[in-house]
Amino acid sequence: DTPRGVDSASLAAALEATLPAALSSPVADSLAPALEASLRASLLPPMEQATERGLARLSEEAASVPAAVAARLAAYIPEPVQYRMRTAGMNWLADFRLATILFVRITTLSPDYVSPAMFPAGIVAQTQTAFGAIRAELARFGGMLARFNVDDKGTILFAAFGPPPHQHEDDASRAVLCAVATLERLRSLGHEVRIGVTTGTVFCGTVGNAERGEYTFYGTTVNMAARLMTSGENDGILVDETTRRDAAAEDSCLVDFEPLPPLSLKGHDGAFAAFRPSRRTADES
Repeated sequence: DTPRGVDSASLAAALEATLPAALSSPVADSLAPALEASLRASLLPPMEQATERGLARLSEEAASVPAAVAARLAAYIPEPVQYRMRTAGMNWLADFRLATILFVRITTLSPDYVSPAMFPAGIVAQTQTAFGAIRAELARFGGMLARFNVDDKGTILFAAFGPPPHQHEDDASRAVLCAVATLERLRSLGHEVRIGVTTGTVFCGTVGNAERGEYTFYGTTVNMAARLMTSGENDGILVDETTRRDAAAEDSCLVDFEPLPPLSLKGHDGAFAAFRPSRRTADES
């Protein structure tokens, strides 16, 4: 029986987290398979049922929202979430897929750069202008804005090319062209910008629970895009080998890629191949 005052889902989660350690002792080795199967059979159903109940309640609440209100809220909900909710429901929000990840850092909107005299009106206006410029370029090339943070680490944007419903065969090319256009546009506004772009398989889905969740992306590809953005060798844009290869294969990607000496990036074993893209001139194209 579940102890009084402790709900079954919380107990199941706690036991599930400690199960591997409990089964690692020599005494339990011979009994581990049967014991693990038995415990999982008794623990996982409450967890799954709790999740299903939460998702069902969320779906019912969403269905009760007036159409006019839902239309206004749509601007705050990522397109992949809207698409999956329409076509498959909450249970099919997550998947692994090929995507191109783009990280942008506006160094001139970082706390260690901005003077106190700019607060509050000046920094808010500049941030809004920069956000609008980046959002316009993402919309033009078919990318999705995943996150836009302004905190003690600076002003950083995280975007993805590839999630539904706007996945394309040339997403790497689109991301590179978007990065080049974003760099040019923000520099014209007087900002210093660093951008990292990588391509690979990532987890796309929700984190959190039925009460509060976020649609986002996880994986080594995401981490490496952030590392390229913050690399000391980055004076504008850096992309990885996969992005360079896929983008260069597209005739519409009028960009040249300058190879850099191999980089040493945190979280990556060995040398990391990086390239600096630049827009091809009229004579070259």
